[in-house]
Amino acid sequence: AYPLACPPGTFNSLNGSTSIVACVACTPGAFCEGERNENPDGLCTPGFYCPGGDSSRANQSQTCQPGTFCPAGSVAENPCQPGTFTDAPAQAESHPCTARFSCENFSTVHPVDCTPGHFCPLGTTSPLPCPAGTFSSRTNLGSESECVLC
Repeated sequence: AYPLACPPGTFNSLNGSTSIVACVACTPGAFCEGERNENPDGLCTPGFYCPGGDSSRANQSQTCQPGTFCPAGSVAENPCQPGTFTDAPAQAESHPCTARFSCENFSTVHPVDCTPGHFCPLGTTSPLPCPAGTFSSRTNLGSESECVLC
């Protein structure tokens, strides 16, 4: 028998069901579009999250915000780890902190200028001091080689 017509956002894999009670909320990370779903239709779109009971693969109210990322099938926003950032909504992954900047905190949206006397290679979580015997009064050094001898 064809599964019971469950409303969007739900599914029912039991044949012969006659009650709406047999319909269950769509699995977190997945979506159940339309009616008569025997199983979830698929994973949420990258850049979006589906906490459960979702009828759309990309619900605009569940867009991952800057400072977070959502791979396919996300159930919630994932904060960017230190050393990474996202500066736009609907990102599937975080990006390494740009060289010459640091991303010291979780959920970084705007990398911070590398401070004088330090350098910041790609993915910096905390500015690295120029080695002993070198210095720099400039900001935004990207490598140790930019530190100058005293």
